[in-house]
Amino acid sequence: MALDRTWYNTLIDDSGDGVSGSVWDKADVDALMDAVDAEIGPGGWVPYTPLLSTNAGVWSSSSKLGKYHTVGRCCTVLYSIEASSLSVATNQIHVGIPLAAVPFPSGAMMASVVIFLNSVWEIGVGEISIAPYTWLTVQRTSGDFTATSSLYVRGQISYEF
Repeated sequence: MALDRTWYNTLIDDSGDGVSGSVWDKADVDALMDAVDAEIGPGGWVPYTPLLSTNAGVWSSSSKLGKYHTVGRCCTVLYSIEASSLSVATNQIHVGIPLAAVPFPSGAMMASVVIFLNSVWEIGVGEISIAPYTWLTVQRTSGDFTATSSLYVRGQISYEF
């Protein structure tokens, strides 16, 4: 996406005589920075509470934190899930991607996920694969999430929209 050049087009080149041309001062540089800021978005991370579900079983308690950030056409979503006592084993955990402000990805993608399950660290896979791409599916690479397991999942996924 190109920057709005309205402000830039008002500048006059200096001929080198020290008299002609546009003089740059702090206000001029600030206007240029404002134009750049307007193109890349407001900046900063936006917090959200991810939805959490499984394809089987229910967590007895959970703590869910998430945040997302967009720059231009790129979005990064970070999420952290802490849960205990799954009622039955499951092979997938579904983490909601924020629905209100985040543009959804235009296709499937995968990213690594850190999983701490029953006091053991491992790497899992997070995948966005089903339209309308509002859920991230987290899977272990070494089997199911077992019943009565304590769980901590943290990951991030970045995509272009």
